[in-house]
Amino acid sequence: MGDKRTRRLGTLVACAAFVWAMMLAERANGITIYVPQNYSTIEMAFDWAQDGDEIVVATGVYWENVSFEGRNVVLRSTNPTSTATIAATTIYGDRTGPVVTFAGTEASSCVLSGFTIRNGEADAGGGILGNRTLARIEYNIITNNSALEGGGGLHSCDGVIQNNTITNNLAPEGGGLNDCNGVIQDNVISVNSATDGGGFYACEGLIQNNTITNNFASQGGGLNDCDGVIQDNVITVNSANARGGGLYGCDGVIQNNVICVNSANDGGGLCLCQALIQNNTIMDNLAAQGGGLFGCSITIRNNTITGNDANWGGGLYACQGTIVNCILWGNSAPQGPQIFIQTCSVPTYSCIQGHVVGGTGNIRANPCFGGPDNCHLLCDSPCIDAGTNADCPTTDKDGNARPIDGDGDKQAVCDMGAYEYVPPPPTAVPMRFWALYR
Repeated sequence: MGDKRTRRLGTLVACAAFVWAMMLAERANGITIYVPQNYSTIEMAFDWAQDGDEIVVATGVYWENVSFEGRNVVLRSTNPTSTATIAATTIYGDRTGPVVTFAGTEASSCVLSGFTIRNGEADAGGGILGNRTLARIEYNIITNNSALEGGGGLHSCDGVIQNNTITNNLAPEGGGLNDCNGVIQDNVISVNSATDGGGFYACEGLIQNNTITNNFASQGGGLNDCDGVIQDNVITVNSANARGGGLYGCDGVIQNNVICVNSANDGGGLCLCQALIQNNTIMDNLAAQGGGLFGCSITIRNNTITGNDANWGGGLYACQGTIVNCILWGNSAPQGPQIFIQTCSVPTYSCIQGHVVGGTGNIRANPCFGGPDNCHLLCDSPCIDAGTNADCPTTDKDGNARPIDGDGDKQAVCDMGAYEYVPPPPTAVPMRFWALYR
């Protein structure tokens, strides 16, 4: 009898050990926690979560402030790429701090995805306070948050920030984003307000492929003091009541952007950007001085600057340094419609409407654009192969290689403006045509 009980007890112990081992193995691989099925709030789910876990949140409004506390977990809605799901899954803060707070130790495996994040108020990072986190923040709507210092929407988030809509946030510095130094891409940053940097302030990473629109500030309606690489963005309809409707004080690389319909007192498009400024279309901006650019004095090359308006310097005002391979056409101002030359370096190898003040390689013939809103060059443009290879970027705004032999003379020379003319491929002759001559 005793032996039978001993064997039964041993079997139970072995089964319990096996179940425990299976639970530990599952825990090591990460588990999925459901809100509100398993826990009624997101914060309660975090109390249980460990590294590698996933917290999936059903649609609804969650009236709470959430802290990651250094845990490398995935926090997501049920369908993070669905706009309807994002709009219907809201983390609604109580205006006593950031809606979402990271400890700062989270790795890139940590993810925040698929929520509407609103009603936060904090000293910094009203919507999301990163504390230098490397977490990935994607597919969120970050809206109606504010900060007393910086980052109405996001502050100090150094991971990938992508595919978010960041809108209607407010702060003195960086209405949308402040001090975020990772990769910021494929976002819509709109209708944010600040004293400095309506959309961005002091973000020094890679800012690319974003739509930055309808933001407002005293200086830098779109971006202020962003010294990394700013490329392939559409920066449009931003305004500043002082300087830099589109960009102010951005000193890194500014390339391949469309910068249009921005306004300010000085520098409707760009103001005081001591940067490499290349391959941009700078169009239809408005200012009292420097409709397109004001006080940008490092290198301005291969830009198409057109349709800008000012009282002084429709295209360029107070721009020293290198100005080369540019097109300045169709800008307007009572004083210096294309360039207020008394305050600027003399351009070289550029197409400048009505230009009469020297400069090696400059021309004044119509550049022959593809249309009113199309700054690509037509095949008969005098700007084709008319620039200089000494100051030529390796690609154009569309990513085509530079230089290309655009005029068929067997010499590849850089074109003027943001776009390199790419000749169409030769037409193939049908084989039957050649058969007649055999």
